[in-house]
This record gives sequence, C-alpha cells and structure tokens, in this order.
Amino acid sequence: FQQVFAAPQTEHAQSDEQDLTGIWQGSVDAEPALITLQQLGFREGEEVLRLLGQVRDGRSVRAMSAQGRSRLDHLMPLLLGAVGQGREPDETMRRLLQLLETIGGRSAYLALLVENPMALSQLVRLFSASPWIASHLSRFPQLLDELLDPRTLYAPPKRDELANEVRQRLMHIPAEDLETQMEALRHIKQAHVLRVAAADVMEAVPLMVVSDHLTDIAEVMVEAAFDLAWRHLVARHGRPDSCDERVCDTGFAVIAYGKMGGFELGYGSDLDIVFLHSKESEGKATGGDRPLDNAVFYARLGQRMIHILNTRTAVGELYEIDTRLRPSGASGLLVSSVDAFGDYQRDQAWTWEHQALARARFTNG
Repeated sequence: FQQVFAAPQTEHAQSDEQDLTGIWQGSVDAEPALITLQQLGFREGEEVLRLLGQVRDGRSVRAMSAQGRSRLDHLMPLLLGAVGQGREPDETMRRLLQLLETIGGRSAYLALLVENPMALSQLVRLFSASPWIASHLSRFPQLLDELLDPRTLYAPPKRDELANEVRQRLMHIPAEDLETQMEALRHIKQAHVLRVAAADVMEAVPLMVVSDHLTDIAEVMVEAAFDLAWRHLVARHGRPDSCDERVCDTGFAVIAYGKMGGFELGYGSDLDIVFLHSKESEGKATGGDRPLDNAVFYARLGQRMIHILNTRTAVGELYEIDTRLRPSGASGLLVSSVDAFGDYQRDQAWTWEHQALARARFTNG
C-alpha cells in the first residue's frame, strides 16, 4: 500500500516548500541550495542547479502565460521533494525536466500534476525506474492522464477487454473520418503499452507475461485496421463473391511471423506479417456497383491495412510493418492465395523461409 499510494512530495509541500521554491526560482544562494539538495538525496547538486536554471530561463518557460508560470512555480518544489525521495534522483530529474520542457505550453498538464499528488508520485516512480517510459511519456504527454489511477496503470487489460475498448471508441467516430479513427487507435495503443511497461518495471506482472500483453495489443490493433479497411472497401465495391455474409468469413487472413508469431514482441518491435486469401475467391469479383476482381480487392485491403498501421500521424505510428516474408519477398504479390502460398513453400522457398514458418501462426481475418 505504501509503495503504490504514498505521495512523499506532500511532506515537503508542508515543511520546506519555501526553500525548494527559492531553489527553483534561483533566489537562494548556491551554497545553501547545494546543502538542501544534498539533504534531499541529490548527489550532483551543481548539475541539478544548472539544469533548473536552464529550464527556468528557457524559451518554453518564458513563453508561458501567467497562469502556466504560476502552476509551474507551484509544481517544481513538489517535484524536487518527490524526486529526492526516489532512486537515482539526479538522472530522474534530468528526465523529468525534459518532459516539462515538452509540456510547458500546455499548462493543463502542469495543473494535473499539481492537483493530483497520486499522479505526480507515479510519474516520479516511473521516470526513476525506466528511461523508456520517460521517453514514451515525453513523446506522448497526453498519456499523463493514465497516471491518475494506479489500479488501472499497473493492470494491463486482457485481450477481450482491450478489443471491447477499441470497438467502443471507434463506434463514436464517423465511419468516413479515417484520420480520427487512426489517431484513436494510436492513443489506445500508446496508453496500453504504457500500462504494460509500468506493470513491468514495478514487477506487478511476471516478465514472461509482458510479451504476451504486447502481442495482444498488436493483434487487437491489426484486427481494428482490418475491420476499418474491410468496411471501407466493401462499402465501395461490395463483398468478394466467394463470401456469403451469413456463413463465410472474409476469405482473408493475416499470418504473423517472427516475434509476433512467437508471442515475443518487445516495446519497439515491428510486425512481420503475411496476407493470404482463399482459393475460392480466385477468378471472381466483388458484388457491388463498382466491382473489382477479388485479387485486386484483397491487394487493396492489404495496402489499406498497412496505411492504417504504418502511417505516422501527429501522435505517431501504430507499428512498422514488414511484409517481406511473403512469397518471393518484396518482389512478390502483397496478398497471395493459399494455394499459391503452398506451391511456393513446396517448390521455391529457401531453407530459412521454412525455418520462419516454425513461428508463423494465423492471427486475424
């Protein structure tokens, strides 16, 4: 309970906030400032003072509104007190100051940390524990809201829960607004990867389960990209002729290779995937007003999925996609039929391609 819910910075807010405020504002002489920082737990007091001055006099702080500067002046003593209580306070302070420079123009984030001791406490703990989390939150500060409730922060959801969250979020976005849909998927992915990382570094989940959670997130995102791409193309061109909506699936499959296929995804892993379509669809066309040959339909489906997953928007990309393990590699068709895939594996594939099949599995479609 103490580890998760304690907010140590509140003690400093009551006892010695004035000294810490003076240190932040540069109104305390160097010698007593260094003594105070040493008492707090900092080992490189001079470097901390230099970094504080650099932020205080930097462009982002000078450009703040009066309200934003007031919030920052309130936050910094709390932050110094909390960081001094943790592990590696000097390095943690460096990471946090980078975040503050990123969010300086958005004082709502500063208010969130000032008004929620729990969020500030979790932020300091995570920045102390993981440079990756520090970098992730600095890139995507909108995830700071995730720090408000440790009950969810350290409890990555099961796959079904995550898939339901994606459906609920996309349900409220107009079907034609692909950009907003893509940004919603990116935010969900980033938030849940943060939860996995937080649970990982705080040892709230076993290490072997971390890659399972990351793989579940990837599969749900690929499924969402497939659903968006499928609905768009069916609305324009109709369903492929081989698919009866009552009894048939889509006639399309995503095969995961590599780390995704082996449930071994890491935080920065790309996705090795191959697209296949059913043999029954060959030589047929879609049934809409603007029919397409089924093979063309499936090729466009794969291309649109890659666009949804791979495009870098204002909030980043979902995943880097690698489809070079498909038959004939980068020179082959983006989407192959199951029969063509089988012929290639029997007659043309190299030994290493057969070895790659050992970690290949169906995931979506």
